[in-house]
Amino acid sequence: MKCPTEALPMIRCNQILDAAEHLIETQGLVSFKFSQLAKEVGCSTGTLYKFFERKEDVLVCLFLRSATSNHFPIFIDSHPDLTAQEKVLLPILLTFETIKRSKSFFTLRSVSVNTILASDEKVGRFKKRINAFWEWFTVSLNEAVDSGELDTTPLQVKELVQGIAFYLTGCLTQFESELIAPKYLSNRRETCYRHLSNLMAQYR
Repeated sequence: MKCPTEALPMIRCNQILDAAEHLIETQGLVSFKFSQLAKEVGCSTGTLYKFFERKEDVLVCLFLRSATSNHFPIFIDSHPDLTAQEKVLLPILLTFETIKRSKSFFTLRSVSVNTILASDEKVGRFKKRINAFWEWFTVSLNEAVDSGELDTTPLQVKELVQGIAFYLTGCLTQFESELIAPKYLSNRRETCYRHLSNLMAQYR
């Protein structure tokens, strides 16, 4: 089921997503149900099915709505003089800010990555957005190579992109899980930046 493109359906769709986000943040993901969402929105479950084939589609759309890659073009338009290396850092900074502002963002991302129940259309959109995130790193690093800011081979660029994405995802997943005792953890932001800096320093 494709996302709406007309104004009124888009408004209604966002109202549903707002209600879903509120339910998830206040009651948790496990108890999230279509019937509960319909009650929160004040509509029938039939109305929900006009926008989403299943519950998992709602979760994927919630992640896509707040995905950091949504903000890249806007930020670049406002800051056209960023260096290539500064562009590499942009997704990392925006990811931290998004997590700070949205309690459910990283949970939704983790669920979306692992879901096999969402519709093909929503899974396709999710894959496209994830690949846009990787593409941003790849293009920015290649620009850094072309401008002389970075001295690496094409293989090293690919490995660096993988290293950044894998570390960022793994690190934040562990922090957000809240399963690890605080005595084993240092400051999340400082730790992530330090390790990413050490990773990137190998390729100067």
